[in-house]
Amino acid sequence: MLSNNDDFEDITLVLLRLLPDKLEYMILGNGFIVSYPEMKFQAYRQASCLKLPEDLSVQQELLPEQFCIVLASDGIEYNDFLNKEVFNLSTLELATDIFNKYNVDDASTVIAIKREKSDVRN
Repeated sequence: MLSNNDDFEDITLVLLRLLPDKLEYMILGNGFIVSYPEMKFQAYRQASCLKLPEDLSVQQELLPEQFCIVLASDGIEYNDFLNKEVFNLSTLELATDIFNKYNVDDASTVIAIKREKSDVRN
C-alpha cells in the first residue's frame, strides 16, 4: 500500500509485537528500538517502506521478567538513555523525558513499554 502511494517520499517503520515470553519486531530505515536490560535489535538501515530489501523477515527476541522498551523515530537522537532508573518512571514520564531531551525533529515519535516484576502473571 505504501510503496504504491506517490504522496510519500520515504517512510521509516518500526513494528513491534509483544507476546508473553518474547517479542517480534521489524525495523525499516532509521527508526530504532532500545531496551533495558539491553537487547540487540537488528534493523534494515538502508531500507524503507518505499525501498524494501529482497529478504525481509520478522526478528524475535526473548523477554526477561522485567523490561523497558522504547521505540523511536529517526527524529530522536539515538542515545544511551535507558538504565535501571527507568523503572522509577511511568511510561508517560519516560517517553516525555526522552522526547524533551533528545528530540531533533518536530515529527519525532517515542513509545515506551514496560513490564515490572509484579506485572508477570503465572
